[in-house]
Amino acid sequence: EKATKLGGKPQNAIDSKVPLLDPEQKAYLAGGVDGEGCVYASGNQIGITIAHTNLRWLLDIQRMTRGGRIYEHKPRGANWRPCWSLNFEKFESIDILKQILAYLYIKKTKALEALTIVDLEPYKWIL
Repeated sequence: EKATKLGGKPQNAIDSKVPLLDPEQKAYLAGGVDGEGCVYASGNQIGITIAHTNLRWLLDIQRMTRGGRIYEHKPRGANWRPCWSLNFEKFESIDILKQILAYLYIKKTKALEALTIVDLEPYKWIL
């Protein structure tokens, strides 16, 4: 497919709007995914979820990536604190994993597995 400009996304690709992160942001985000996140792959779908009790931290990550949706999970008991999860959809996850892959440690194998099984044909320009 023809890209819109050199290195740009094909016109029919879904634009996840995840900006190009600088090395410090990539390392920070990889630490969040490694420590509090989940990289999942099911069939042709992949995603990233980061759960935490600190909403402000998740909002900072959401602003940095310009993506994802935050969901609140109600406390299960009297002593439970509220928890939120920041969920990234397939195309956001692809963009994020491609950028932070070199910085991942704990979730690197799962990230590679997720990127391997998902259908990246329309997005092979990212590779």
